[in-house]
Amino acid sequence: GKELRRLKLKSRLIRLAFSPDSRRIVTTERDIAARLYAVDSGEAIWSYEIQPTNKSESYLSAVAYCPDANFIAVGAPIGSDESIRLLDAVTGKEVGKLVGHTWKPWSLAAGRSVLYSSGWDGAVRRWDVGDRRQLPLPEGIRATEVVAASPDGQMLAYSDDSGTIHLVRAKDGTELRTVELPGAAYSQLAFSPDSQQLA
Repeated sequence: GKELRRLKLKSRLIRLAFSPDSRRIVTTERDIAARLYAVDSGEAIWSYEIQPTNKSESYLSAVAYCPDANFIAVGAPIGSDESIRLLDAVTGKEVGKLVGHTWKPWSLAAGRSVLYSSGWDGAVRRWDVGDRRQLPLPEGIRATEVVAASPDGQMLAYSDDSGTIHLVRAKDGTELRTVELPGAAYSQLAFSPDSQQLA
């Protein structure tokens, strides 16, 4: 629990994700920017902004570091479009969009070869990041705002509205097990790097 260092951000933090090698942290911040920071020095490596199309309060939210480290995915901000932007992890330049959500993409989880997203439209979507196309969902996957993909790409975990956590096989949607803690509610789920534990 000893504090190792502090990273000074440019604006208020919304969400963050580590790179697979733990040497970088990508953030979404309140000033409509996604930024990449070096963990050892705290240096900002690049900054990417999505300008909103209206004057409503706006900020980027969802962010995911794809395990192969080639791409970073960020959700477009309020006041912009409903796309997921793909950024080159090294340069921060936009290299593509994933289009399909009808309302804000709000949560992103990256598996080994696919990206999962959920949004205000109440849908979970699955994407082939390399081909920039939406894939059909495995049978049994239902929409939820609390969802995580295991780093090995084998499982999804999601919480339903009763507070039960469901673990399902990503390939075909087969439910592997459930976790129930009476009275518990969940706002976020995360797998360990080896996909063997869930927090």
